[in-house]
Amino acid sequence: MRSLEVPKSVHQLRPGDIDVIGAMGDSLTAGFGIFATNLAQVIIENRGVTALGGGQGTWREFLTLPNILKEFNPSLFGYAVTDAFTFEKGSEFNVAESGAISNDMPYMAQAIINRMKSDSRVNIKKHWKVSFGRSLEVPKSVHQLRPGDIDVIGAMGDSLTAGFGIFATNLAQVIIENRGVTALGGGQASNALWNNLMQPVEHKSRNWKASFEEFVCPTEENPYIKTLKNSRSR
Repeated sequence: MRSLEVPKSVHQLRPGDIDVIGAMGDSLTAGFGIFATNLAQVIIENRGVTALGGGQGTWREFLTLPNILKEFNPSLFGYAVTDAFTFEKGSEFNVAESGAISNDMPYMAQAIINRMKSDSRVNIKKHWKVSFGRSLEVPKSVHQLRPGDIDVIGAMGDSLTAGFGIFATNLAQVIIENRGVTALGGGQASNALWNNLMQPVEHKSRNWKASFEEFVCPTEENPYIKTLKNSRSR
């Protein structure tokens, strides 16, 4: 599940090596009205079940990326655990704001850094930390932040940029079909993004399948999250 020693290279990073997770973005990552059944409930941010930053329950209840990663590292933290606005404790390191645009991403990245630095659970030097972020306007890969503040996973850029490009294309279709992103649509997105993370850069699935239909799991031969470098060394 985890490496015997903390990996020094992102090219040897297993899913279970990720200790801390954060998320940033707009209403999709804030969980704006995911469970709403009437107008009054639309303003509720169901942050704990969002695809990129929600860790409420288990992957069998809510298929989210953090819930998948929890299977490889049960000690993972930083995901939102309940309905919450960003100023509430339950938001954890999910700092997404409904109505945010791509220009807000640097501010959100700094907000995550500040939260991590002030959280006694986070070992800035030892823990592998990853923050996913996206908005409806511009899909984002893992954010490259300042060394020492949060892990710089720029080496994953080619892999994740490709994955998020596919993510954006299919997400638009999910929004059209469901008139918004529901927990079901978010599960489909989480499943697809997870598969893309584990697939070599040049062999990523381009079309989303139904949730739970396919999971690309790490193996002894291919245990690492894919980067451009380790994709070529297969």
